[in-house]
Amino acid sequence: MQMVFQNPFLSLDPHQPIGEGVEEVVSFHRLRPPAERAGRVEELLAAVGLDGRLAAKRPRQLSGGQCQRAAIARALAAEPQLLVLDEPVSALDVSTQAQILNLLADLRAKLGISVLMISHDLALVRQVADDVVVMYKGEVVESGKWRRFCRPRKRHIHVACSQRCPNIRVPDEQPDFHRSCQEAGSRPDPLQKGERC
Repeated sequence: MQMVFQNPFLSLDPHQPIGEGVEEVVSFHRLRPPAERAGRVEELLAAVGLDGRLAAKRPRQLSGGQCQRAAIARALAAEPQLLVLDEPVSALDVSTQAQILNLLADLRAKLGISVLMISHDLALVRQVADDVVVMYKGEVVESGKWRRFCRPRKRHIHVACSQRCPNIRVPDEQPDFHRSCQEAGSRPDPLQKGERC
């Protein structure tokens, strides 16, 4: 298992060139003999869409999207079966978000790895997820295939989904809970016991 964090500028060593960071992981896990490590670094950088010449650059010399690609390459260097992504595109502009999401889909298909993505962005979840788990106050409150989330069981989740994803509709037969959930901030107050929505 490897992790890719939300902010690559904080998760990458600011004083270490990105190529050295990737090579450090390959070396630590003893995945290649020393003579093959440089080639493996170039291979990983190419796999995430980075030019090999960027291997000598430090994170501050790269764009946000390039840094996130470097962080993904570093995570892939350990050859994980599971890649955990914590809000991997939230700090990026929309076009770069799309590029990173397409990259992750390609890597997932090509390498056969599983991806666990943590996100508050329901539109993003809708775009990339096969299965969804919604947590609230540390507990699972909804789970299932994304298609099922067109009709969530919990009313506050239904309202949150409908506000973020326009094609999810709050049932007309329950207009009162829509208003009460909006007044309650779309979800129950975490300090109150029980559900208000």
